[in-house]
Amino acid sequence: MRLILPGPAGRSDRLSRRRWIGCLLGLAVTILVFSPFRVQADTFTVTRTDDPVPDGCRTNDCSLREAVIAANASPGSTIVLQALTYNLSRIGAGEDLGWQGDLDVLQDLTISGSYATINANGVDRVFHVLNDAYLTLIGVTMTGGSAAGANGGGIYVENGWANLTECTLANNTAASGGGLNNKGRITLSGCTLYSNHATLGGGIYNQGPRADLTNCTISSNTASNLGGGLYNFGAAAYLDFTTIALNSALTGGGIYIYSGAVEVWHTLIAGNIGSSPDCAGGLVSAGYNLIGNSNGAGFGFLASDILDPPYSSNHIVGPLAGYGGPTLTHALVEGSPAIDAGDPYFAGPPYYDQRGWGYSRILGWAVDIGAYEYDPGEDGGEGGIISLGGAAARGGCGVSTSSK
Repeated sequence: MRLILPGPAGRSDRLSRRRWIGCLLGLAVTILVFSPFRVQADTFTVTRTDDPVPDGCRTNDCSLREAVIAANASPGSTIVLQALTYNLSRIGAGEDLGWQGDLDVLQDLTISGSYATINANGVDRVFHVLNDAYLTLIGVTMTGGSAAGANGGGIYVENGWANLTECTLANNTAASGGGLNNKGRITLSGCTLYSNHATLGGGIYNQGPRADLTNCTISSNTASNLGGGLYNFGAAAYLDFTTIALNSALTGGGIYIYSGAVEVWHTLIAGNIGSSPDCAGGLVSAGYNLIGNSNGAGFGFLASDILDPPYSSNHIVGPLAGYGGPTLTHALVEGSPAIDAGDPYFAGPPYYDQRGWGYSRILGWAVDIGAYEYDPGEDGGEGGIISLGGAAARGGCGVSTSSK
């Protein structure tokens, strides 16, 4: 059928023509909205914590794996978890449709975790992001992931994007990127990576193109070769208000930069172990950082950076523990050189430290360096402090500067 619109003869005819066009557009929108063939984003509530053979996500009978498979057929969906532990048990690494092994994310997906734990129990890594998907994780702990001889024990972003808020990656292993291996783009806010292990990049292996970390803690990760906390290969990484402590590697216990650029701002890197213990490679300083051991750098730092504080200032942070908020942090202890050592004109964002709402980012006359804002009324964990003066080092981190 051909639809003939009134011809243009004057202002009233032009208005009539516009009304016809408006009606047609309205009809097209109506068809799009109510068409049975339109793909709609859904919400899937996970109701069981085990990992059976996938048989569809149904009301009152839906595992996490079944929810992810269903979400892969419905781009933009949300999966809702409870504050429980969800176990993966279906063995079969290398399969990329999510039916066994890790949870393969093929479409844009949000997982609202309510501080749930996903335990891969060593069957594979936890999440594999591919197909240019965008994965958003909120309040999820990922543990028990194992990618033997492969990438990313906790999460492997093969291509796509992972956006993590108030998440934890702990006790995961891989050849590269024990906690997380990034070949796409990652954004972490209020997250902690600890006790992960790899040959390269115990916490994170970043091969880009980009990683952004704000108010995060990278602690107690190990690499049998390079980069206990972070290994950077040809990518860009931006670390703001981040604490990197107690990581270990043969070289670059905190950070190892093979290539690419790692920019640090209001970031604390101290107490790491290995040759060039805190950093090995070319950091880009945007100012207001604390580097516990910078031996061998010799150039490029800004006047606002704190380098190699004297032994008399040997208190930096307390042990990794729960000082409030949903993730573990390193509290600053009384007398830490990181206290009030940030930009005196900084007013946010971020407006809170890693612990989130209720923990102001500025409590003294200036913001603190690192992921934690010191409050003299809190217990900062005086036992088990990191001492600056006792750390031996060889080499160091070559640093260039940047303006923030």
